[in-house]
Amino acid sequence: MDSFSGTLRALFRFAVLFFLAGLFVGDSLRIEWLVREKARRRRRLCALNACYARVALRVMGLRLRVLHPERLAASSGTLIVANHLSYLDILALAVACPGVFVATADLLEIPIVGPVCRSGGALFVARKVGDRLVPEIEQMSVFLAEGWPLIVFPEACASDGEGVRGFKPAPFEAARRAGAEVLAVCLRYPEVHGRRTDRRTRDRVFWYGAMTFYDHFLRLLSIPDAVIEVEAVSRRNARGISRKTLAGTTRDEIASVYGAPFMREVAR
Repeated sequence: MDSFSGTLRALFRFAVLFFLAGLFVGDSLRIEWLVREKARRRRRLCALNACYARVALRVMGLRLRVLHPERLAASSGTLIVANHLSYLDILALAVACPGVFVATADLLEIPIVGPVCRSGGALFVARKVGDRLVPEIEQMSVFLAEGWPLIVFPEACASDGEGVRGFKPAPFEAARRAGAEVLAVCLRYPEVHGRRTDRRTRDRVFWYGAMTFYDHFLRLLSIPDAVIEVEAVSRRNARGISRKTLAGTTRDEIASVYGAPFMREVAR
């Protein structure tokens, strides 16, 4: 019975989300056509993204907890960096601290997530290394200097939740050049269906490695509910600090409050 009810729940939620995605893309296209001024258009798209993300979380049974919301205030011209566990992170941050997501062009290949991010005004950059990143860094610094809050996942890919991986320093160089603030945000998924997340249940919400999108998405939609926590950890101005120091310090601060809940499981 539980399996059957879970399947029905997943199918119903999928149908509702598919309908919402159609409305979202339609609304975003209307904004693209009707709002000619680029900055105003992107602001409208970010606001639209936040609105639909809030509804989508509710449809999926995901409850959002925001810790230290006062630290999220005045995020204009701020580089917002967070650890990365799932595509759900995008929805959570879109609601908790609306801004422009910075993503690699590879994201466009992911069903549903890619098109929605594009319609939501995301800034897409190529996956590059070394000196070839200079144009992307400059583009990000211009956005920050113009007052846009930029949201980045410096781990570059989602993890299995065992800890926080090292942060790529490139996004922090953009904050340095713009003299912007860096806001460190920690994402956690502490509960799945009323129980503390452990190694047996984490794959219902975490998306990493070789997992395929649709298989994971349907498993996610079958669970009754889960909790996402967004905790604002620290805020500092990037001016005068090396990008490697910024990356390392920010990563360590997020890791110190992350503390994977299943790392403290009682041995059986």
